[in-house]
Amino acid sequence: MASAVNTVAAAGAIASLALAANPARVSALFVNSGAVPVYLGQVGVTPSNGIPIQLGQSFIDEASDSAWYAVTSGGTGQLTICEVS
Repeated sequence: MASAVNTVAAAGAIASLALAANPARVSALFVNSGAVPVYLGQVGVTPSNGIPIQLGQSFIDEASDSAWYAVTSGGTGQLTICEVS
């Protein structure tokens, strides 16, 4: 039986780990709950190559168990994450 875990991750101008890899992951929902756009991606993500999540918008990963990193183009961002595994 799957269970959900909610976390909050900060993002800044240097990419940081938002959600660790999890081989049991079924899905992950990332919601931009901060004040600046956040860009998601793998190691080395930048605002130029990341998936943009605007204020109040979300991104759902239903296909990978990879780690996700987050970065902003300036300021401190925040992601609220719900991982189901």
